[in-house]
Amino acid sequence: MLNFVLIEDESLFAKSVKRRLEREGHQAKIADNISDGKKLLRQESIDVLLLDVRLPDGNGLDLLAEIRVSGHPLQNLPVVMMTAYGELEDAVNAMKFGASDYLKKPVDLDELMMTIEKVVHNHAISLQLHYSEQREQKTHKPINLIGTSQEILAIRQQAKQLSELMDKNKDTTPVVLITGETGSGKGVLARYFHQISQRHNRPFVHVDCAALPEASIEAELFGQSPSTLETNSPARPGLIEVAEDGALLL
Repeated sequence: MLNFVLIEDESLFAKSVKRRLEREGHQAKIADNISDGKKLLRQESIDVLLLDVRLPDGNGLDLLAEIRVSGHPLQNLPVVMMTAYGELEDAVNAMKFGASDYLKKPVDLDELMMTIEKVVHNHAISLQLHYSEQREQKTHKPINLIGTSQEILAIRQQAKQLSELMDKNKDTTPVVLITGETGSGKGVLARYFHQISQRHNRPFVHVDCAALPEASIEAELFGQSPSTLETNSPARPGLIEVAEDGALLL
């Protein structure tokens, strides 16, 4: 279940959206102007904001720009903008100010639900990517393979060749098998390989497959769509998707 705030001055349309959201198992609160909308945003726990552009007491784009200011409690809130005017300038400004998506009125309710599903899905991925990046920055120092033995030199050379091959063929992701006894440094080498490639600023996702419950391993790796969930929860990306364009260590 998701909590929505809808700031919309067309009463019939707002009620139609509210009914549809509630029929899908969500909760929705309505405000018909920016002032009342801000009160709801302060009072309610909110997952998605549906925001009209032209409102009686101002422009929805100004509210969007306001909450996108760094440090605002709702800075990362998914926002879907709506307008009856369909002006190109509005669309450009909405995306410029950080709208998650943009719909023209009259809005088809099925299209609205699909847009919401996409926005929530993308938001979940963004949060997981941010968490992954922050975790990597805080918990892992740069890898430096020390040693001058022939084995270490050979490993360094192999890692360099593989990373160069990956960087030249960006449409092809190599699958690398690292073998060795427990404690020999397979995870260290995987991080080193990721670190020296051009994907070093993308996520590095380490999955301990043995620690995943057998009943949920498929969902953890490949994610779940709303149709496979018992509740009306948003789609959940899998760890493979979270690692997209980066590195996945199984």
